[in-house]
Amino acid sequence: MSRRSFRPSLCRLLLAVLILLALGPLPAVASGSADRFEELVNGFAEAALQGDDGQPATLRRWQGPIKLRLAGDRAPDHRRVVLDQLRRMASIAGLAVEVLPADGGPAENLKIVFEGGSGYQVNGRDAGCYTRTRFDRRGALLHVEVRINTRHAGRNGACAAHELMHAMGFPGHPTQLRSVLNPVHGIVAATEEDAVLLKLLYAPELELGQPAATTLQQVRNLLVRQLGFAAPPSAVRE
Repeated sequence: MSRRSFRPSLCRLLLAVLILLALGPLPAVASGSADRFEELVNGFAEAALQGDDGQPATLRRWQGPIKLRLAGDRAPDHRRVVLDQLRRMASIAGLAVEVLPADGGPAENLKIVFEGGSGYQVNGRDAGCYTRTRFDRRGALLHVEVRINTRHAGRNGACAAHELMHAMGFPGHPTQLRSVLNPVHGIVAATEEDAVLLKLLYAPELELGQPAATTLQQVRNLLVRQLGFAAPPSAVRE
């Protein structure tokens, strides 16, 4: 190869490397088939646009920093794990997390309470943890409270991760994805699929209050153009 032909090729290679570095690493799940693409679209619809009762839900998310308060006698025992999980999720979503003192100070918008007892009853079912969410008519999250029962030995890790994804704005439970939102798997930390869900939910292209059909078409576009997923040609529109 001559010097004249080598330099343009090297420049193109360097440019490609710089672009990849700017975009950041793609999730490992990005190499899947068109079927995988549809699985992710449907998973997002179940997680973000469907409630626990299976009914349509408003798209919701934080509009600013998360102001966290940890409460309950067992909070110090679980502080590190919860903070690590929340900060990872918030980082993917592009949100800052401010940890408030246990008592006093400014008002929190996310409160996580660790408490003992025999557990909870949620929608007529026994539960080791649950989340209460308050949001405005457009879907902007105003206040979230997570309660975790520490007597459910071996379940607190899965409970915390599951409820933190609810706290980030996902009301539903996708049935096919390997996600902490899927209660069947008992996963104790956010997965690559959860990272994809968070990137989609907090993409600037998605607007609160818009129709669900518009949101899902934008999700399809984002999966292909920004996250590198393979999709049927008909899935992407300008």
